[in-house]
Amino acid sequence: MPEQTGGFGYWHAHHSFFARLQRVDRRLISLNLAYLGFVAFLPFPTAVIGEYEGNPSRSCSSRSRWGL
Repeated sequence: MPEQTGGFGYWHAHHSFFARLQRVDRRLISLNLAYLGFVAFLPFPTAVIGEYEGNPSRSCSSRSRWGL
């Protein structure tokens, strides 16, 4: 299942990075939460654009909605 393999890559890189850290501060935690939120949200706009790819009128409206 390719979707799961890609998600594992993000998790593994994130886990490896944080395993090497000696200490963390509030700023790093905030950046980390923003990064993880982006990774979690990314499939949603991708699915919306992919669903309307074959319909030009719907595709234009969904792309303009997302700023693409």
